[in-house]
Amino acid sequence: MVYQNDVELNQLLSCYKIAFANLSAYILQEYFSGLTMSIEKLMSKIYKRPGKLIIKGKRKEIQIYLNKKDNYISEKIISACKIINSKQIKWNKNDMIKLIPVPVEE
Repeated sequence: MVYQNDVELNQLLSCYKIAFANLSAYILQEYFSGLTMSIEKLMSKIYKRPGKLIIKGKRKEIQIYLNKKDNYISEKIISACKIINSKQIKWNKNDMIKLIPVPVEE
């Protein structure tokens, strides 16, 4: 019984890893102009960017802090934010979400 549970958990985690890899490939293709990088680099350069949520009435702004020392990735993030903002994503039906890249020193 214990062995069977471990196999099921292993299969579940494998499916999660494959889904995450596919989602990451889609994000790079659609929002980062086909940029290629490893999952580890994607996590450290893009997914783990610090930021801040600001709520202004029915509008939510997500500030994404950019690294001035990494201009190439910062430009890609700015471009991706423009693409995502053009889709006018809504939160809770009426609340608009806007991504705002903010340059900061690191």
